Amino acid sequence: MAPDYGWEVDLKQTRLHWDTLKRNVQSYIRSLNCGYIAKLQEIGADYLNVKAHLTRNNKVGFDLDHKSYEVKAKDIIIATGGRPRYIQNKVNSKFRFEKECITSDDLFSLEKDPGKILVVGGGYIAIECAGFLKEFSNEVILINRTSFLRAFDQTIAGKIMENTIGDNLKAFENSEITDVEKISNEEYIVHLLINGSPKKAKVNTILLAIGRDPNTQILAGSDVRINSKTMKIEGRPEEFERTSVDNIYAIGDVIEGVPELMPVALKSGKLLARRLYHRRKGDLSEEEILNKFSMDYKLIPSTIFSNIEYSFVGMSEEEAVAAYGEDKIEIYHREVTPLELIIYSHNSSTAYIKII
Repeated sequence: MAPDYGWEVDLKQTRLHWDTLKRNVQSYIRSLNCGYIAKLQEIGADYLNVKAHLTRNNKVGFDLDHKSYEVKAKDIIIATGGRPRYIQNKVNSKFRFEKECITSDDLFSLEKDPGKILVVGGGYIAIECAGFLKEFSNEVILINRTSFLRAFDQTIAGKIMENTIGDNLKAFENSEITDVEKISNEEYIVHLLINGSPKKAKVNTILLAIGRDPNTQILAGSDVRINSKTMKIEGRPEEFERTSVDNIYAIGDVIEGVPELMPVALKSGKLLARRLYHRRKGDLSEEEILNKFSMDYKLIPSTIFSNIEYSFVGMSEEEAVAAYGEDKIEIYHREVTPLELIIYSHNSSTAYIKII
């Protein structure tokens, strides 16, 4: 298994071959994409790899081979996801973040090992990227303008960061980039403000993981209602995936208030297909359709793939206190030794369990 992930292991040293890792990751992604396209062809669906936009509430426009086309449809489903966000360029700086920095989408497209890397962000994507880069033996600097993992249970967040920081990874809260100097194509001097104090760091790569923006700009020609703050599609209370326009639906990350998880989007898409099918067939009432084939977005399990993995379902302690009051909840803690490590005499690792 190790060689497929780029590792060369012998008795003297362990070495990562970035080109092997990159090639195998890209090959896997290509196979997934080809599999989806092959499945579409198998069921007789037309697939066009073009950039499209809504021209009206029932029409989609796109350009293909230097010609413009418009397709009319009874129902339209938006599943455009999101794109990584970039830091806004500084007014008095020549440095352009969108040109010089990478995101998590780009990491395994790099031709070379990223070397010493600055990871900017405090969410789970930033923590995951910083964590595995640390295990690759890269020197990592992780910064965020506030605390790390602030949207998660803070007891758990503290344990994750305690396990992540150390060796070749340093993390700084209350930090931001003030400017960047490009020394060469593979070297930057980053000017930082850490807890109010100016600092400098010389790095080879800058990775931004500061959030994602929904691809809803394609809806400008429609009457679909967009949340002015998040720029996501606002669904209906009785049917999250149905927009303010009756025949336009959405699934996945573009919907306001929906977990940004691929399995959740897959499940909601299947249920939406069933609702559309029964509406056209007319064999069930609208109430029956919604009762049988609606997605329940509550209590969805999730995992952060940090160095010490964190799986959870339900409310965090902070959410429970806000919802019920501190005197109305009970919290149970336990630390246990994982079975696989139970006979390892030098083990110091434990698993942490928290029930609210």
